[in-house]
Amino acid sequence: MLKEALPSLALVACLWSPLPALAANPPVAQEFVLDNGLRLVVQEDHRAPVVVSQIWYHVGSSYEHDGLTGLSHALEHMMFKGTRRLKPGEFTRIVAESGGEDNAFTSNDFTAYYQHWHVSRLPLSFELESDRMRNLLLDEALFAKEREVIMEERRLRTEDNPRAMAQETVESVAFLVSPYRHPTIGWMADIAQMTVTDLRTWYERWYAPNNATLVVVGDVRPEEVHALARRYFGRLPQKEIRPVRPRPEPTQTGIKRVTTRFKARLPYLMMSYKVPVLRSAIERPQEVQEWEPYALAVLTELLDGDPSSRFTQRLVRGRQLATSLDAGYDPISRLDTLLYAAGTPTTGHTVAELEEAVRAEIRDLQEKPVPAEELGRVKTRVVTDAIYERDSASFQGMLIGTLSANGLDWRLKDTYVDKIKAVTAEQIQTVARKYLVDEGLTVGVLQPEDEKQDDGKKGEKGEKAKDTAPATPTTAAPTTATPTTAAPTAATPTTAAPTTSAGTSVTPAAPATAAPATAPATPASTPVAPTVPSAAAPVVPATPPATPEVAAPATPASTSAPSPASAATLPAAPATAAPATAPATPTTAAAPATPSTPPPRPGN
Repeated sequence: MLKEALPSLALVACLWSPLPALAANPPVAQEFVLDNGLRLVVQEDHRAPVVVSQIWYHVGSSYEHDGLTGLSHALEHMMFKGTRRLKPGEFTRIVAESGGEDNAFTSNDFTAYYQHWHVSRLPLSFELESDRMRNLLLDEALFAKEREVIMEERRLRTEDNPRAMAQETVESVAFLVSPYRHPTIGWMADIAQMTVTDLRTWYERWYAPNNATLVVVGDVRPEEVHALARRYFGRLPQKEIRPVRPRPEPTQTGIKRVTTRFKARLPYLMMSYKVPVLRSAIERPQEVQEWEPYALAVLTELLDGDPSSRFTQRLVRGRQLATSLDAGYDPISRLDTLLYAAGTPTTGHTVAELEEAVRAEIRDLQEKPVPAEELGRVKTRVVTDAIYERDSASFQGMLIGTLSANGLDWRLKDTYVDKIKAVTAEQIQTVARKYLVDEGLTVGVLQPEDEKQDDGKKGEKGEKAKDTAPATPTTAAPTTATPTTAAPTAATPTTAAPTTSAGTSVTPAAPATAAPATAPATPASTPVAPTVPSAAAPVVPATPPATPEVAAPATPASTSAPSPASAATLPAAPATAAPATAPATPTTAAAPATPSTPPPRPGN
């Protein structure tokens, strides 16, 4: 999934090296913290008179509990349904009439809203967002209609999509306790029973200035943006934000296997390994070396970074065992995540054969150091992608926001390239031996209903072979579509509870002997850095919502003292929201990161 969105998330890329089109020394982003706790990060980019304004709330589906899944995503929809000053749909109408574009997306760990338009409209962005941060109207009749929209969205994105269903099943089996076992959009039964009172409670608990990060990228001056933020957001009261209780995942001790039968034409294999993320290395330095997430990112890129990667060259084009074979990993997450390999076998080959071939490629990484020429080529590709991705103002904001919303220092983006360059062949061997083992593996198979079950046991050499797996796993990043993120810690293996999807069976497999873990290579001297660009998994979450540059009206580029038209105040609306007019339900933000299943993680 990492490749689709976060946002399209193979590794989330970062903006570290200046582009030729930019000044030799581009301005460094500046951070401000308002008295009420709102964090503001401003990144100057003076190439065009446009601005991207994003507000990131530090709450997503991983904060939810059984029976109340999907709240964050449903509230995202309702944030466009009117406030005490605006009628339903009026927010988006105002943005569109001003020549801008707006949207929103939900992920496992955050919910974000953005506008992209001429720089003179920045005061209007702040006015609109500060209004709905505090004055949202949650009308019962409007929600009843929107709940049906969300249920249909789930049918369209997941229940009518065989790979998405398989992916959701694998994630719910891989994680026994971790909240990453729940889909971002929520389970259908929970959505059907959701009430306006549930949403209001969620809104009152999490939507506050001291639980948000405001990111502004564009043709602006930091001090002027800071003054605007104080004017519009400074008067909002902060709230007591009670952190969620940790839900540590039990240690997994053997392979988990799950087969999903669905009306599909082709089988699908998904192999997901539990792995750490950047935050793991910071919180558990005695268990996870700071260089390990970077080594995992490079390892994923070696397997599936471009047409010259190992999966494509050896298994798709070479042996022709698979019509497609992807790998993904997103190191920017709040909790431990999954590194996956997923693909479809070619006609005449089985998922068991494909699983054994993937295992062979992993054994190769565990037993033989990556040749210097191949490793150098992968690093060059990752750095190049990181540089070009910096050309997007939206992406720059996505990276800063994703890091911040996941509890990381957004400045990690500035050390990313150096961290990737420092990865050694020995470190790649170390993480392959330590994490890509049966004790952390969940194997999923999507089996067409009219085919006999392929139990994947043919050719299991000491390491169990497997059944085809579900849709591309999670990673990363957030699209406006409901994202599914798979991520977490080692889960207890064989005892995984079956998923709720019909026709799914869970069969624990006996653990296979894992390759001995060698002592981790010495950590790089530099501090932990952010996610990777096009390596194994895009970031931020699913690829960030890629918003096109908006044609700028002839208005001054300064963000301060805008003209009356640009700083239009919100219309005074009655306390009661008018009946819903073309409600502006958030559309999917750039793939973000990610539509729903493929490489990155689905979001919205």
